[in-house]
Amino acid sequence: MFSQTKEANFELYTHLNGLSNSHVNCISQDSKGFMWFGTDYGLNKFDGFNFTTYNNNPHDRTSLPSDEVSALYLDKRGFLWVGTYNGLAKFDHYTEKFQNYFINEDSIHYYKPVRALVGDESGKIWVGTSGNGVMVIDANTGTYPKELNAILAAKIGNEYVYALALDSHNNLWIGTEGNGIEVFNIKTFDVKTYNTRNSALRSNWILAIFEDSKENIWIGTRGGGLSVFNAKKNEFISNLHIESIEDEIYSFAQGRDSSLWIGTNYGGLITYNYKNQQFSKHTTYAAENNFKGKRIRALFSDKDGNIWLGIHQLGISLMKNYNYPFRQSNIRLPDEIQANKISILGILIDSQQNLWIGTDGNGLVKYNLRTQQYKIYLPQKIILTPCPIML
Repeated sequence: MFSQTKEANFELYTHLNGLSNSHVNCISQDSKGFMWFGTDYGLNKFDGFNFTTYNNNPHDRTSLPSDEVSALYLDKRGFLWVGTYNGLAKFDHYTEKFQNYFINEDSIHYYKPVRALVGDESGKIWVGTSGNGVMVIDANTGTYPKELNAILAAKIGNEYVYALALDSHNNLWIGTEGNGIEVFNIKTFDVKTYNTRNSALRSNWILAIFEDSKENIWIGTRGGGLSVFNAKKNEFISNLHIESIEDEIYSFAQGRDSSLWIGTNYGGLITYNYKNQQFSKHTTYAAENNFKGKRIRALFSDKDGNIWLGIHQLGISLMKNYNYPFRQSNIRLPDEIQANKISILGILIDSQQNLWIGTDGNGLVKYNLRTQQYKIYLPQKIILTPCPIML
């Protein structure tokens, strides 16, 4: 059951803005705030103004292994791992080069097309492939744990893997083409299987898997719409009125406003509100031309709460975090300044969480947001105080 259709203001980025290709398959953000977009023709880095494109060069072994990028994962050391049609690569942001991990087809570590990537706390990268199941590489050393890969080969086999997700209980959820879901515990190596025959899973062709903040596992399928698994109760949820979503589900993202964003192949963008348990459809994704996009292949919630959409055959759409444009904080200025009813001419926050407040004739105030301590800089003296400010 859907609530009233909603429309929001979106910014659109296409090839006219420098995007290399309009088919966006995956989205990520690095530690410096750059946005990354994997497309059918190259990897794109966006700094908020301009796109930089990385392509395959068959004569350069340090270039992208393939122009068709299908998965992105940022590891704990800040390196971006890129899954492509021709294997796996790690991007070094210091050298702007790629280290490629595709090997000859007769190798045990032959990746084939990489469809999904996820990492764990120990630094292992789990790689979902088309036709070679799941493989694992140690991101810290760049080596392949032989015993663990042998276990994966024996227990998972040569599945066509479309989706991976690691939940809060060390379970790797493996979405396959036609065989449902394999749940592999990365600590005990136990395996559980969920399919349409032994569970309430709505389709055996899995396109996307996502764990939300409430430990629900959201499963997007082809031919069966949406399924939801409650990990705490160890059962599929049947009371969310999901029978009305029969579309192909390609992507999920967690919003900050008690909502989950769901990208479908033909039904556009859907949000689920946890408070009222209602689904809502959003139809307009490009304010400039009122284009009504329908095929949402990728979703990503960035560090600022903005939602990025990869729209098939269109490009990228950005919905800024309009629900939380401001956070109100009552910062009481020091008495010796406040008494003068001064005018504030400028405000700046630095990397150390210091708020610098420039006044009209009453000096410069440095206020630390963490410690709530302040200093007043005047032309002739510095006033120090250990007293915290009420925030």
